[in-house]
Amino acid sequence: MRSLLYTILLGVLCTGMAFAAPTINIVSDNASTYPNSAVPRYCKFEVTFTIGNIGTHLTDYNAFNPNIAALSSDYWNKKGILVDALLTKPGQSSPSITYPCFYYENFDGSKGWKLRFSPTEVGTWKYKIRAKHSSGETITSERTFNCTTSSKHGFIRVNPNDTRFFQFSDGTPFHPIGTAVTGYSTDWDDIHETVFSELKANGGNFARVWTASSRQIEYYWVNQGSPKPQALNRYVQSRCEDIDYVVDLAEENDIYIQFLIDDWTRFKNNESPYINEGESTPAPCESYEEVFDGENGTHEIYQRKLRYIAARWGYSVHVLAWEFINEYYGGDWDGVRDWHDLMCDTLKAKVRPDYLPSGYNMDLWAQPHLTTSSNGNQRLRANAGIDWSHPQLDIINFHWYNQYSNTWTSLEARNEDGDYFKFEQLGCDNDYPWIDTAVLVDRLARVQMKRIGWIKPNIWGEYGLGYQSGDWHDAYYKDSLGRNTKDALWVGILTSQYINQWKAAWMVGGWPEDDAPRKFWFFKPLANYVRGEDFTGLKQETAYPVSDPLNPSPTLTCSNSKIMAVALKGKDKAYLYVKNLTDVWFRVVDSSQCPSPSNQSGTVKLLGMDPGTYTLERWRTDIADSNQKTTSTITVGSDGVASINVSLGTTMGTYDYAYKIYKDGPSSPAEISVSISADKKQVKPGDIITYSVSYNNAGNGVATNIKITVPIPANTTYISSSHNGSLVGNQVEWNFNDIDAGETDTLTFQVRVN
Repeated sequence: MRSLLYTILLGVLCTGMAFAAPTINIVSDNASTYPNSAVPRYCKFEVTFTIGNIGTHLTDYNAFNPNIAALSSDYWNKKGILVDALLTKPGQSSPSITYPCFYYENFDGSKGWKLRFSPTEVGTWKYKIRAKHSSGETITSERTFNCTTSSKHGFIRVNPNDTRFFQFSDGTPFHPIGTAVTGYSTDWDDIHETVFSELKANGGNFARVWTASSRQIEYYWVNQGSPKPQALNRYVQSRCEDIDYVVDLAEENDIYIQFLIDDWTRFKNNESPYINEGESTPAPCESYEEVFDGENGTHEIYQRKLRYIAARWGYSVHVLAWEFINEYYGGDWDGVRDWHDLMCDTLKAKVRPDYLPSGYNMDLWAQPHLTTSSNGNQRLRANAGIDWSHPQLDIINFHWYNQYSNTWTSLEARNEDGDYFKFEQLGCDNDYPWIDTAVLVDRLARVQMKRIGWIKPNIWGEYGLGYQSGDWHDAYYKDSLGRNTKDALWVGILTSQYINQWKAAWMVGGWPEDDAPRKFWFFKPLANYVRGEDFTGLKQETAYPVSDPLNPSPTLTCSNSKIMAVALKGKDKAYLYVKNLTDVWFRVVDSSQCPSPSNQSGTVKLLGMDPGTYTLERWRTDIADSNQKTTSTITVGSDGVASINVSLGTTMGTYDYAYKIYKDGPSSPAEISVSISADKKQVKPGDIITYSVSYNNAGNGVATNIKITVPIPANTTYISSSHNGSLVGNQVEWNFNDIDAGETDTLTFQVRVN
């Protein structure tokens, strides 16, 4: 299942002697695994080292605790050691980044320390390792590594010009398309291998990775029995190795993960190592309120865990966000809100944790990731512990499990005074009594953007089926075509909401009772549609039979009330999705209770467009091949109206379509990206290294006359290459007449270490 090479390190144990300042022995780094021993930009640079002369870890000190002075005599506060890398950027003369290192133990029993860092600038970097202990401080001599260019776009950020959307460090748009992945299954690695590979094959690029249960890095409530082990700041290395593997899988499959850390239910039910339940093993608090209020050092204890998480996995550009807590629903409590403020500030280096010495360089997190937590109760809330207006949380995470009836449904929300109220009827006229998924997603988008006005990227971290009093599992099985989620995905992408199907375990057998087929195919048509598109500054509009008093003069209309139209539009381009409202997802679950569907035709008008000739693309949402897109032209006159005639049927492939309209040529040209990885991390003379060179055309156009070249690494001899590659000079070359839009493949070549 795994193909990882672990470096065997011999830990230095110093016992029966007076402790002096720590010693640091740098064992190796991974630069030699890259071509020409240069680390590509935004790729992992890893240094492995040992620390000695200060006793036995977890006996004389806690290697997981960066506080060199104990807060008290309790086990979770035993004094520790603070280990950092001091990094100097290219062109600078002194260190400007202080980056945390972490202690690890491999499954084979070897122990040591690591620095994991992704360089953000091309050139020569310098680094030193520093260890602070109560016995003294040691700093190694300066070493260097080189950083070269790469095809990676960098870390994911909120678009500063339009905070509804994401973008990479270099400004490239990012549209997350994917699923949540359960952490309950014992086959954790198998599930992620299956889900990630199928996501990649179907255009997916996002996963919510659930570590809050069986892969919680502290000795938590899962399978631990009673009494609890000494859990706090004792991170379970087997679970950490599992997470290492999943992050590596994300890198290999180009998946960006939202890393879920904790679950509110465990705190609420006093099922965490922070809370004393009368057991023989002590814990700092008597209730979850004390945990979040910071009683007995719990704020610092959690900050230590965040430091370890960021040190071990924060290097990866494939970590989109840290999600602190799953489904907080504890009411309007200032304690949990203040706790989020502190933890966000900790990760973003805006506060100095008490465990850090005075004067400590606070550029800890040179690569800060986005932060979020998720709401429970299916409510939109203001002034709650975690809410959409929270200034420190970068992403809205909303969960919704659809429960439908054949009556009008209302959405519940909290007003500025903290009172719940009913608003936004979620239904249609009497000819269409069933609320549909597409309608639900659109109505919630109106609430978010027009009524509440908190504009952030919105990920539906969990999204599931339900109807009447029936079970949502039952609805899932009956909706065999996945139309519920497919509809939500397409409407969501045009209302800046990213639908995240819950959960992949259903698709890979993670729950014992579930054996339904996986439904990842519907990601690929959408991935093709949005690839390379920039939605910045576009206005969200909907043509739908329920009026919106907050938008009395819409610039999107449809002549047929049985057709729903959703658009993101500007002056010279627009993105449009249209759906036959008589053909609803619930019909595939229980057709006896739904009106009979019928063909619908009408004219959709986009107002306020610049006059001129436009290209019009019509996209099918059910296929992802050469027949998915057809192209024509339309003319916008001096009235600024773009008219699109739509005709919708009642079967898959006809009941909805997506459109693009643009004035100045294709909205996205060909865009070739290349990534390189090696099958070995440590080598010796005579070893054969296989390099995998993956390429992808992420644009919408065909790339022609493409040459891909890769220099062979220093001190190696070329052996062979796949796909008719050849050695030209000191590099391997592949030539292609054309690479189609969306095409991806992996080339390989082998070298022998001299």
